[in-house]
Amino acid sequence: MSAKRLFEDDDFLFADPSSDRASHVELRVDRGDEPPPTQPEMAVAGDYFRRVPRLAITPRELTLLPLDHREGFILSRVDGTTTVETILDLCAMPSDEALAILESLVERGVLTMA
Repeated sequence: MSAKRLFEDDDFLFADPSSDRASHVELRVDRGDEPPPTQPEMAVAGDYFRRVPRLAITPRELTLLPLDHREGFILSRVDGTTTVETILDLCAMPSDEALAILESLVERGVLTMA
């Protein structure tokens, strides 16, 4: 069975296990000329994902802010104990978009990072 056939059916269970061809699909991201991150850069990124966002304003002030639905959804996940990593996992949006929203909320003084 060809890979094209597997993709058409959206079912990978019919791949022939006795075949010498690869039985999985590997996703590779072209990073262009960008060098891979160094260990210190990865450590800093890991530390950021373990941080916990907290509201920096009162609930009353929060109701007066002009927020879109995505910002509101992310703010609804901020409870003072949930990490950035968990919030990204809970969001039904790409992680880079959710991170941009979190950073925007921090810059606007709505959130602080502990």
